[in-house]
Amino acid sequence: MTARARRPVPRLALRLALAVACLAAGGPARADTTGSVSGRVTDAANKKPLGGVTVEITGPQGQSTEFTDSNGRYLISDLAPGDYVVRFYWSNVKVERPNVRVEADKTLSVSVAIPTSSATEVRLVIKERAPTVDVATTQVQTQISDELVKSTPIGQSGSAGRSYQSVLTLAPGATTDTSGGAGTPAFGGATGPENQFLIDGFNTTRPATGLIGTQLSLEFIKETEVITGGYNAEFGRATGGVVNVITKSGSNEWHGSVFGTFTPMTLEPPRIGRPGEAVVRIQRNDYRSYDFGFDLGGPIVKNRLFFYVGFAPSFSTSTYDRILRSRTDTQFDSTKGTGDYQGDPDSSITCPAYTRAANPELCRASSATAYATKDLDSRFWRHYETNYRNYTGIA
Repeated sequence: MTARARRPVPRLALRLALAVACLAAGGPARADTTGSVSGRVTDAANKKPLGGVTVEITGPQGQSTEFTDSNGRYLISDLAPGDYVVRFYWSNVKVERPNVRVEADKTLSVSVAIPTSSATEVRLVIKERAPTVDVATTQVQTQISDELVKSTPIGQSGSAGRSYQSVLTLAPGATTDTSGGAGTPAFGGATGPENQFLIDGFNTTRPATGLIGTQLSLEFIKETEVITGGYNAEFGRATGGVVNVITKSGSNEWHGSVFGTFTPMTLEPPRIGRPGEAVVRIQRNDYRSYDFGFDLGGPIVKNRLFFYVGFAPSFSTSTYDRILRSRTDTQFDSTKGTGDYQGDPDSSITCPAYTRAANPELCRASSATAYATKDLDSRFWRHYETNYRNYTGIA
């Protein structure tokens, strides 16, 4: 019969991320949650700059308009992440650039050459590949969009559920810190506690440990920006990476969804133990997880005021077995004194050839402590079950 340990109390965590549009002036955010579009407008005939050209950009939250200066340059900032259409108006000529993907903390360059010599009305649509290069910074960053999350199977991350922590290792050079970082992603050779985590520009890093302090469901995130190098001093207090999470928001169009995921099982891993070890690594026998929820967004006052709400609980159950071991049948060794027993050597332990070639003494030391072991009777095992409950809401 398998002994069963006392079942721990389910851990309950309520995560509420509240993004409020302030009408009064407030303190600046620690990270930029909006993007920008800039560029230069020239005459197609002589390549000279055109001033006074009307530049209009249309996106999910309405339109923004700017004029080019005497050098033909323009800059439109404070744009919510999303897909935009940029239009240029000069006399009877209209140039349109669709499918411009604006991302947080990035400035894209959209420049055009307008045929000013045309006497008739002209409408040009540029269908080349949308710009993706940030022309305003040299920092090394990775954008993980909601489209990527929807098309990629992202599993739960322990008690965190399907939060943004699950996708941070998609950034190049990212690893998982299993030492002092409690499974937190690490960047650039740093440890887990050396990162900084921001949600909509606000620092949510846990002060006591330096780890992720607030989990947020992937279903409520528009994009996750992972900055791994070259970031400015405005971030501060980070020698690893900076994670900037941008939540979804309302727009001029009503949008919403009902979602859910289910993980019925995982394969049983092999037991792992060092030579002669008395306790086999606790192995996971069963793992089940599921989550579901909804979100809804839309306009309150078109082009001016929007809302977005959502709720997503997640649940997971894990069971573990701790298996005890002992050395195989031992023989009394009279040459070593009374009460000293010698176990059977484990012949399956072999020293790698490269280690033996580098230092034979290392192989002798490992062989001297490699004793064969066997599992104790199952009544000495211990069975554990852990349940996680995570409730995430946003408004």
